[in-house]
Amino acid sequence: MNYKSEMLASVLTSLEDLETEINSKLEKLVKEKARREYRNDILQLSTTDIALLTTYYVNSNEAVRRQFLSLLQTTYNDNAMVENFMVEFKNLYFLNKAGLNSTIQYGAAKRVVIDFINKLKDECLTDKKIDKDLENELRYQLSSLKQLISYFFTKAGSVEIKNIDDFLMILNMFKISDEIKNNALSIAISNNVKFYKSAIRRNKKIDKVTEFE
Repeated sequence: MNYKSEMLASVLTSLEDLETEINSKLEKLVKEKARREYRNDILQLSTTDIALLTTYYVNSNEAVRRQFLSLLQTTYNDNAMVENFMVEFKNLYFLNKAGLNSTIQYGAAKRVVIDFINKLKDECLTDKKIDKDLENELRYQLSSLKQLISYFFTKAGSVEIKNIDDFLMILNMFKISDEIKNNALSIAISNNVKFYKSAIRRNKKIDKVTEFE
């Protein structure tokens, strides 16, 4: 591998690592936002009657059940408590369906489900607001990175960087070493030179054709 190839490889590796890192941060934010929205839906559903929650779960498809289980696991973070909840949760459904609402078993099952709902309510009170500006910034960074990576994968000299200052400003947006920035800038300038030379050759060919017309 020659020096120019090594430079390009180092730039691409650095940018792709950044893409993975930023994408992971964004996914985490998006998942947390979706979790909170789903959690609020569950709280709304349980407001009228806790038993409605059990009916909702039993009559849901597999995807919804997995979503509910995920919420449960992130709330308790303990497998034994999750398993115990699911046992009592199903007990509550069948006891309610059989009209056994006044039994000791029904009361015990209901308390377990209410404890879960109360934990969700407590979360709502202590949650920090999701940073929308951060989410937008991560999306912008990810979009910029994809454009940079796409550029460095294109054939050298096939694309012109019209404003090198803007190109450098985008590079400065990210935490990358000065060496990688210099390599990226050097490649971009070299590619521009190739682009201009190619454009000049094309114009000369057009001029020659015009002379003979």
